[in-house]
Amino acid sequence: MGRYSIGVDIGGTFTDSVIREEDGPVVQEKAFTTPGAIGDGVAQCLKNAAARLGVHLSDLLEQTEVFKIGTTSAVNRLINQAGAKTALITTKGHEDAIIIGRVSQKTDGLSEAERADSSLWKKADLLVPRFLIRGINERVDCFGAVVCPLSDEEVEDMIEELLTSGIESFAVCFLWSFLNPAHELQAKRIIQRLAPASFVTLSSDIAPALGEYERMATTVINSYLGPGTGTDLASLEQRLRQEGLRQAVYLMQSTGGVVAAATGVQRPVYLLASGPVGGVIAAQTLKSEVVPANFITTDMGGTSFDVGVVVDGVPIERSVSLHHRYRVLVSSIEVKSVGAGGGSIAALDPVTSVLQVGPHSAGSVPGPVCYGFGGTAPTVTDANAVLGRLNPERFFAGRHRLDIARARQTLTDQIAVPLGISPEQAAEAIVKIVDSRMADLIRNLTIERGHDPRSFTLVAYGGGGPLHVGSYSREIGIETVIIPRAASTYSAWGIAGSPAIQHYVVSTPTILPVETSRLRERFQQLEERALSDLGVENPQMARTASLAVDMRYRYQNQELRVPLQRAELDGVSLSQNLMDRFETAYQKRFGRGSILRAAGIEISTFRLIVSEEFPRGKESSLVSRSRSEPVGRRDIWFDGAFLPVAIFNADLAGPGFRSAGPCVLEGDFLTIVVHPRQSIAVNTSGDFVLYVNE
Repeated sequence: MGRYSIGVDIGGTFTDSVIREEDGPVVQEKAFTTPGAIGDGVAQCLKNAAARLGVHLSDLLEQTEVFKIGTTSAVNRLINQAGAKTALITTKGHEDAIIIGRVSQKTDGLSEAERADSSLWKKADLLVPRFLIRGINERVDCFGAVVCPLSDEEVEDMIEELLTSGIESFAVCFLWSFLNPAHELQAKRIIQRLAPASFVTLSSDIAPALGEYERMATTVINSYLGPGTGTDLASLEQRLRQEGLRQAVYLMQSTGGVVAAATGVQRPVYLLASGPVGGVIAAQTLKSEVVPANFITTDMGGTSFDVGVVVDGVPIERSVSLHHRYRVLVSSIEVKSVGAGGGSIAALDPVTSVLQVGPHSAGSVPGPVCYGFGGTAPTVTDANAVLGRLNPERFFAGRHRLDIARARQTLTDQIAVPLGISPEQAAEAIVKIVDSRMADLIRNLTIERGHDPRSFTLVAYGGGGPLHVGSYSREIGIETVIIPRAASTYSAWGIAGSPAIQHYVVSTPTILPVETSRLRERFQQLEERALSDLGVENPQMARTASLAVDMRYRYQNQELRVPLQRAELDGVSLSQNLMDRFETAYQKRFGRGSILRAAGIEISTFRLIVSEEFPRGKESSLVSRSRSEPVGRRDIWFDGAFLPVAIFNADLAGPGFRSAGPCVLEGDFLTIVVHPRQSIAVNTSGDFVLYVNE
């Protein structure tokens, strides 16, 4: 039995890890991400953690029972359009479905304000060029019956022709295949015989649900990402094996749980939001007297700013998620991102000379100018350094000294002199711009969805979150902010504590009311699939299953998920109860007077979610000692002037600590900036509580 469980989050700038030792301490560590060879960054991060534990890396990995990873490999390939050369095979006559998309595709992902600007409207970039989209003679009807058989010879001729174009991956999406996958399975057998090294995705496997365009987009994206993501993760796993890892590797999914790597690499579309989701999962475990059922999670890293919303203790989840302007049929915890991180580059518009920040990032290579790795463009981190908010001697646990002078000179040359202002004023402008962008994203995910952010508690984490939250929380009217003790590695913390989760889905449109026995049959089909996949119960794992249905008014596209209990399938009034619950949720979401039962209500999708908890040892706090006295003072720029402020050791600020602002708390991986007229305290759980408007 291993002593350790490890969670790793591979971000755009830093790779973070959290190591939980059985009945021992919890250790957090960081290292710079190494693009192109992510295993190097992970290995260095784990070496740093092993040193803290006083063991060799090989000993740490050999004694690791569970190893979980959240990675940006899939989403980076999608954003950079660096996927495999993919062919799409579909039902003849429907070749253009993915190109036509939906009316909303041109504005998907835009805010309400951006949608008003028609110059920003555009369709998603084609991942499969039109000449690689092929239609084939076959047809299954809406009841799952075969109307036109699929010819082996026609498939063989098509595959052989496509292979001459250098195809690496195939996406197969036939009409109504989720009701009868026989034709897709037939095509897969032929592809695997003629091109055994090719990656193949079937829509009936990856997205067995209604929605031709969304199902096709999900299938294409999975195949587009499959080969490259598989190579990245295989290389990483090989590196970990060489360093001593013996146990299985699990991958974090957008759904909020982990899955065995062997399964995950076949379903990379499920990994697109794996890193950001980890922080939302971790926030659900916060134990604090000031954390209500409703809170906003904000993660500011080196590359992006990610926001999630938890209502009544449950993260907002979407049956259809949005990636790169494509609607994807993957149930996902909703996390929205904007290019506003520590590495976001500041520059003057060449035409208007207006100061702009992001969305492009310096990442870890070359990184901000103050890192001294060759960066030449000023970033948000450089601005914070010039304002005195970062300690050049303690950055990154004191392993890397920041070059403040170089950052100041770059800001002077590229921003301050052209604008006729001081470098400090330029730095303050950069910080204000990025803070406003972050506040706008929070408004987008709350106010535009009918939530008042002022009634929520905000949870701030990531390397830059505690540095900026005093400003962006004040801008949106938030009163209380929780800053977790492990804020800098919080997504890794959530990944380390995540259960294994498998989603089983079947789309069978069912008009309500209907006999409960018919609903029971649908779930029994899913349970049989789950038992086939999962096998006998592992005595080391605690397995639970939950049921849900996606419901909508007939002929509408606004679906809502309604949970139900297994015992309800033995009742007689389940249809009535489901309709009542659906309309309660619908009215809460869309407002009073929006419901109309006479329109008809239907179930579109049946869902079974199986969760398996990993064994856990006793958790211990990251705080072992407490000290409330300042460790020094430093001049820090606030609102147009430098102020002498107290500096506290964040790693030694335990329960009972309290200080009025302005002040700064600094730890090995944590910097909290408390503005004037704010205060901060440490609660009984050891987390920081920032009171924004004292």
